[in-house]
Amino acid sequence: MRPNIKVSDTLTNQHYALLLEADPNKELVNTYLQRSFCFDATYNDELVGVLALLPTHPETLEIVNIAVISEQRNRGIGQQLLSFAEKYAHHYNYKCLEID
Repeated sequence: MRPNIKVSDTLTNQHYALLLEADPNKELVNTYLQRSFCFDATYNDELVGVLALLPTHPETLEIVNIAVISEQRNRGIGQQLLSFAEKYAHHYNYKCLEID
């Protein structure tokens, strides 16, 4: 499966459900989303995953949230989101990509 990964135009309830699976603290999620770059992973026009990247220092980008819907796990979507994060960081000249 090869999802299409693109910038999230708007965050829906489905996005929040996924984000909260990975990080159940809604206040914290809302706080970092305001400063993050968010991306959708879609397949056949269905949301299958989300990724949130937060610049934390001048040359550092952190993966603050990554989630895949349960029905699509173990199919390589998470790995593709991680690969996308690496390419995004490199393209925008971040020297370090962190995940906590």
